[in-house]
Amino acid sequence: MDEFSLELTGEHRDDGSVCIRSRDLPMFCIVGDSEQSALDVAMQVLPEYLTANVPEFVDLRRGCGRMAK
Repeated sequence: MDEFSLELTGEHRDDGSVCIRSRDLPMFCIVGDSEQSALDVAMQVLPEYLTANVPEFVDLRRGCGRMAK
């Protein structure tokens, strides 16, 4: 199995919530009441997200240069 790393970033919102995102994962956004609660949920759903989306995402990234003509 190939290995890869992801960078998760937290954004504090005006309402006090925190949104966890990753530039590497399209449409991945987890919102929580605090950094810890958002990160806890992100770590719980990340395996399911990766299982469902990474093969297609990897194919899109590899094909990106070929698609732009």
